[in-house]
Amino acid sequence: MKSINTYYTTNSKLEEFIVSHNIEDNSSLLIQIFTAFNEESYIQNLLDSINSLLPQAIIIGSTTDGEIMDGKVSQLQTVLGFTQFEQTTLSSSLVDYDHCSSYYEGGQIIAQNLITADTKLIIAFSDGIRTNGEAFLDGISSVDNHIIVAGGMAGDRAEFIKTLVFDKEKIISHGVVAVALHSQKLSVHTHYNFNWKPIGKKLTITKADANRVYEIDGKSAVETYGHYLGQNIANNLPAVGIEFPLVIYRNDVLVAHALIDKKEDGSLVFAGSFKEGDIVSLAYGDIQEILRSSMDIYQDISINPSESIFIYSCMARRHFMPNEIESEIKPLQSIASTVGFFTNGEFFTQKKSSASNTRELLNQTITIVSLSESPEKTKLAPKQEEFNESSMGSSIAALTHLINVTSKEVEAQTIELNQFNKNLEEKIKIAVDNLKEKDKQLLHQARLAEMGETIGMIAHQWKQPLNTLSILIQDIVIKYQSDRLQDIHIENFDISSEKQITQMSQTIDDFRNFFKPQKEKVKFSLNQVINNIVSLESPLFTKHTIAFTYESKTPITLYGYPNELGQVFINIIHNAKDALIENQIENRKIDLDITTEEENIIIHISDNAGGIPEAVIHKIFDPYFSTKEEKNGTGLGLYMCKMIIVDNMGGEISINNTHEGACFTIKLKSNLSDKQKER
Repeated sequence: MKSINTYYTTNSKLEEFIVSHNIEDNSSLLIQIFTAFNEESYIQNLLDSINSLLPQAIIIGSTTDGEIMDGKVSQLQTVLGFTQFEQTTLSSSLVDYDHCSSYYEGGQIIAQNLITADTKLIIAFSDGIRTNGEAFLDGISSVDNHIIVAGGMAGDRAEFIKTLVFDKEKIISHGVVAVALHSQKLSVHTHYNFNWKPIGKKLTITKADANRVYEIDGKSAVETYGHYLGQNIANNLPAVGIEFPLVIYRNDVLVAHALIDKKEDGSLVFAGSFKEGDIVSLAYGDIQEILRSSMDIYQDISINPSESIFIYSCMARRHFMPNEIESEIKPLQSIASTVGFFTNGEFFTQKKSSASNTRELLNQTITIVSLSESPEKTKLAPKQEEFNESSMGSSIAALTHLINVTSKEVEAQTIELNQFNKNLEEKIKIAVDNLKEKDKQLLHQARLAEMGETIGMIAHQWKQPLNTLSILIQDIVIKYQSDRLQDIHIENFDISSEKQITQMSQTIDDFRNFFKPQKEKVKFSLNQVINNIVSLESPLFTKHTIAFTYESKTPITLYGYPNELGQVFINIIHNAKDALIENQIENRKIDLDITTEEENIIIHISDNAGGIPEAVIHKIFDPYFSTKEEKNGTGLGLYMCKMIIVDNMGGEISINNTHEGACFTIKLKSNLSDKQKER
């Protein structure tokens, strides 16, 4: 077998590369594509080009958080890895989870489609946001428990918005693509390096549901993080949680699960699942040990024949040690050609016996697969001069020097809890500052997004008075030209035109006051806020034939920011309007009703537009997430609504699907202090 890699830039240069390196078209040619660009049009153009040049080749690909090629780490690149097998046959399969009942079933389908008597390895890439990687691996194990599975979950430059995986024919955002390697001659060896250090006492998961952890040692998950790492970290989860995963020892593998979301009830969502009773620890990255272990892995791989090395490493590693990450990978290139990517989760298979392996979804880990069709150790081709034996020695020497320097630095420091906490506080301050700056940018973008629709509403309200003014002016001109213009006509024109201009000016003031942010909380009438919205939005309801109903049994007074609350209502109403139009609903309706519950005001805003897909409804308040087409949605509106309700108004906001459509529920405190009530 032979592997050769390149960066993709243009179709013409790709064709030159294929010709100059004598890459021949056949069904035993595997092409792995790792790209930082998650635009379907870009990927489709690349696939069209490869398919036209190498129509028989097997293609699997993924979007990334970084690319690995020939011992180097890149960002914002597209890497193509060509592996020509001589004694191995290939088969591929793709499962779209939008047409599948479960992630477990998806794993079963992949296994049933690919595994034969001589299958040695399955390389799988799944989307990195929605797929439950553990359930997928369990599905494969239910069909066959001895096949090695490698690969990982797609990345998107740590944005967690949109990841893609693909084969030569299809690109999907919610599914998995895999290739199976069938051979009696192929040798496969897997390796991994974790080295994130458990800290503090061992803890017990006391309440969990799959990858959502509610309680640890009887406390909420957020409280546990606050207790052991400080309240600042707890307050700023999950943004600062990348460096502090939960680790659990499973099947002789120390498994870390990265923290990806924090819920209002104090629970935390991780990239992998936990069970009640699991013994876990908090962990932090140890760069010194990571680099030391890289030397051990190099030694292990060099013992066995290796003609190609595939690397699937966690994005958290690259973000945690950006300056050292290449030192972990580069020495492997002196053994064999290396190619791979940085993932949102890694598939790893631990060899247990000839009849059984264990498969894990890992985080924070580098996983390595070395392949060879020859029993002899294979040196790199002479063309790859950059990684000959001399450069291998320099790479190892450089890594050893880096480890020694790191060791001296560590030894020179006093590893005490006070110093550790001080470092944490500095990191938290940086993270909090970054979050504040990000929120400012989001607010600015959200207001820009609102501006277009606001201008449209003003223009709609101005159409009638402008039309009236035009008629008045024409009437005056005609009377003047026909010598019939009298003083009474001028007086009537003056009165009528002033009335129309006043109406237009009032429209501007209404919108300006409504969208002007307030600096101080005030006592206000919720009913009046809604009445103002009905007045502003009535042309929109008429234009799109939407029946809007509003029901409240009693006047309600609140304390807070009425304009910001009004913006929340408008955003939700506009989203409902867009859904009603997009789904071509005939009898369109939006209902708003208010009820009281002890000291809370409950506001329901519902529509009959069909609802939101259950697979994404939990992400509806995430920044930059949008169910609209890319050109129509910024993904900021509902995130800003949550900020206003939760942070500014001290309330709660949630969403669920009814039998007709989506229903937003807003809960606000109704009790005012005596002093506030007297105002």
